[in-house]
Amino acid sequence: MTNTNPNTKFHVAILGGVDYKPEQQTPQRFVSVSPIGGANVDFSGIDQDVTVVKVSLVGGVRLTVPADVNVETIGFGVPGLLGRRRFRGTGGPDAPTVRVHRYGIFGGVRIVRNG
Repeated sequence: MTNTNPNTKFHVAILGGVDYKPEQQTPQRFVSVSPIGGANVDFSGIDQDVTVVKVSLVGGVRLTVPADVNVETIGFGVPGLLGRRRFRGTGGPDAPTVRVHRYGIFGGVRIVRNG
């Protein structure tokens, strides 16, 4: 798949998940699409707002972020996340926010804070 927007990183797979950690600059948007497979996303070095979009039938998101970053999750799943949830970091309301949009049947969002 050709990435036409340098601020968006795409991952598309038929089967299997993705382990993603940006090597240099964190994109503003990370999109992962796979019928079966999760996403392990490590944004432990972010300093800006980021959006993660995960679309799959089976597979959730494991998100690693710094302790001060805010996280918002939205999406649906059975079982799993329903609706919108907010998880405040220690950095307050002006800290960067990671927005996770997860759409699928099975799988949720797991947030791991480092630092």
